[in-house]
This record gives sequence, structure tokens and C-alpha cells, in this order.
Amino acid sequence: MKIIITESQKESLDYYRLSNCVKRRMDLDGIDDIVDEAMREFVSVRNTIESFIDTTINYTYDQLDIEYGIEECWGIDEDIFWDEFTTPIKRFLDSRYESKLKEYFENYYN
Repeated sequence: MKIIITESQKESLDYYRLSNCVKRRMDLDGIDDIVDEAMREFVSVRNTIESFIDTTINYTYDQLDIEYGIEECWGIDEDIFWDEFTTPIKRFLDSRYESKLKEYFENYYN
């Protein structure tokens, strides 16, 4: 698997600060499938675009833990707190999927 990101994304995503364990386990095609599933499930029950995006990203993150064992990765470094580990991954998911989620939400309600 190869993850391609732009130079500007490197800073905003903090991709390089994610542990190597997470990088190895992140399967972007699998994550795309999780997001697609979540979009279809949550679009009709969320009344604002912000709640739709938040719910979809949180669901996707939870599935990463279940599907890819992400929780096992964060405990490698005892000095890293859960929030410090979670934030860069959610930032990565937000950056990768925000425009797709906005477009899907707008198309659903128009």
C-alpha cells in the first residue's frame, strides 16, 4: 500500500507523527469503504453538514480501531496520551474525506 499526500498536507495532517504501526495498518481502500458505508447510514439522520461530517469521521475512526487494531498501536509509546494519538488520525480522516462528505450531503438534500 502506498499513501500519497501533498507537501501542504504533511504539515496539516501530522502524518509523519503517526506511529509506524498505524501507517502499516492503514488500508486506504478499506477506509474508503468504511466512509462510504457511514455516509449512506448517517446522511438521513443528521440535519447539519457539521454533524454529518463529525458522526461519519468518528464512526470511521471507531471502525479503524475495530478493523485494523489501531488501539493496539497507540500504546507502544507510554508517553503518548490517547488524545495526542487520536487527533492526528482524525485530522487525517477529516482532510481526506471532508470535501467528499460535503458533496454527498449537499447532493442528498438537493
